[in-house]
Amino acid sequence: RNIPNRCRRAEIAVFLDTHGFAGRYNGILVPSDKLTQRNRGYAFVSLLSHEDFLRAMEQLPGTRFQGTCSAKTTKVSPATQQFDAGAFDDDFPEA
Repeated sequence: RNIPNRCRRAEIAVFLDTHGFAGRYNGILVPSDKLTQRNRGYAFVSLLSHEDFLRAMEQLPGTRFQGTCSAKTTKVSPATQQFDAGAFDDDFPEA
């Protein structure tokens, strides 16, 4: 949560990769506002293991997206439902 609303899926992937999660996730879902085509300020990341999830919960809260004007700091929480990493690519345009 608290992702700058102009960030796209690729920028979220770079954020994860630079924080040590390269190769540790298999999907990023970025819901977008249909009117503005900007993300809604959050994303779902399918991590490969429970250990990766625990590390994300410890390491990512309070971090910022570099290269943006946003002062928002990230928050991490578990999803209430699991999702298939590739199932929503067509339903949610690149945000």
